[in-house]
Amino acid sequence: MLIMETQTLKTKKRISWIDIAKFFAIFLVVIGHTFDESNPALQFIYLFHVPFFFFLSGITYSYKENQLEFIKNKIIRLYIPYFIVSLISIVVYLLMGSVIGANIGFNGPDILGCLYGMLYANVSAGNMMWNRPLWFLPALLVVLIITNLIEAIKNRPIRVALFIGLSALGYYLSSLRVFLPLQTETALSMLVWIFLGILLKKSLYKLKKKSKPTLIVLAILLFLVGYRIGLYNGSISVMVDLYGKYVYLYIISAFCLSMVFIIISFLIDHNSIMEYIGRNTLAILLWHKFPIEFFQLVCPGVKNWLISPNLILADITTFCVAVISIILSLLFQAIYLKIFNNIQKRKLIT
Repeated sequence: MLIMETQTLKTKKRISWIDIAKFFAIFLVVIGHTFDESNPALQFIYLFHVPFFFFLSGITYSYKENQLEFIKNKIIRLYIPYFIVSLISIVVYLLMGSVIGANIGFNGPDILGCLYGMLYANVSAGNMMWNRPLWFLPALLVVLIITNLIEAIKNRPIRVALFIGLSALGYYLSSLRVFLPLQTETALSMLVWIFLGILLKKSLYKLKKKSKPTLIVLAILLFLVGYRIGLYNGSISVMVDLYGKYVYLYIISAFCLSMVFIIISFLIDHNSIMEYIGRNTLAILLWHKFPIEFFQLVCPGVKNWLISPNLILADITTFCVAVISIILSLLFQAIYLKIFNNIQKRKLIT
């Protein structure tokens, strides 16, 4: 159910502009995984799309006093889906390895290696070649658990110091190329974005009330600043802990560009399709790599168009594949839920 603009931050109902912002976040993730690595648009997306997701997680975060209940809830919502889809991904790649293995760096039926990679869950350590985008879920789990523990501290300066200090530790570990289980070094690095989301959520609601011309001018300025700084700072890939020349420039750039899409979400305000997709980001994150891999590695013609030197053809194809992959991901999720619910009903009956 959509909500009226006058509802408070504490409401459990959906907030339309946040769902629209989540739509942009997940679409950038999907299209980023579809683009050929040489496409200039990919470099732009990688400047901010992952921090944008964590920033939105901070905006929607709500402190829970019962830590064990909070952890249990996040494991059920994040880790169990990660675990199930990881197993499915491993089975698919073990079965299809002879067909597509050479194209994705898959070196044969190493079942134990795949299972170890699933449990260790760190892409930078060379794991998870069977579905690399899934790294986000264990990292988000770690981030949210740490966040809830920090938010339990009543002393505000200590909370701020912990957010900043642990985030700095994450960037330091990343610079040393230390790869921890559950992508914990990346999770620590992303704490700064959760902190910014928590810190600025009320200010964003005030910003939304500004006039449309003011918001448009602000978005243009933020884009110019964020993009220019991002170009200077160099290539970014949060998944493998690469943050360009300087971490502080990466943070400034990613923040500016994230704010551009938040302002665009303010301006759109309501869009039922975008909001629906924004409400289902987890499902899309879980399943989108399957159709993308099919188009990139198997589908005749399309895989050549995706890497075409003709950028117009490549971009149009990439956009179409991304849209189709989102639709198929939602379909996969519906099938998965139906199967899961039927299993649960049978267990209850027996």
